[in-house]
Amino acid sequence: CFFFLMIRRPPRSTQSRSSAASDVYKRQFQDTPCTHFVTEGKRYLHFPEKNDCCYCCDSAHGCDVLKPDWLSAAQYTGNSRQDGIEVESWTIQGLQKNIYYNTADERRIPFGIDQQPNNKVFYNLGSYQDSIADPSVFRLPEICRPENTCPTFSVCTPLRD
Repeated sequence: CFFFLMIRRPPRSTQSRSSAASDVYKRQFQDTPCTHFVTEGKRYLHFPEKNDCCYCCDSAHGCDVLKPDWLSAAQYTGNSRQDGIEVESWTIQGLQKNIYYNTADERRIPFGIDQQPNNKVFYNLGSYQDSIADPSVFRLPEICRPENTCPTFSVCTPLRD
């Protein structure tokens, strides 16, 4: 099964204390849809609305493509409502605690992942596809280059170090 999802960032309800540079980064990219591209063992974050792309991390640091069975050891933690949608949740330990959500209907569409303690990613369910209609969606945009690393205050920095 192939799927393609655009990522939408949830609004942050509470602001933690942070440096001025971190605040600028958050304002610049908060709530900005992005697409993760993984190619040749490198993960890039592409922000089409900002015409920006940065190199996040590589497979040596856990940033590879998820294997189809990555949830095989996950613990089912129940159903809940997220943004008015009934979802199932699963918990699995990785580099951090991961809570994965999928819709609770028969399609079980990926809904989001909470990589605790500080990285919640929710998907745009309207972008879900069961098949590949246009293989070009997997082509790395030219703007994405390994020398353009994601900002110091991004979730990527600890993964690269």
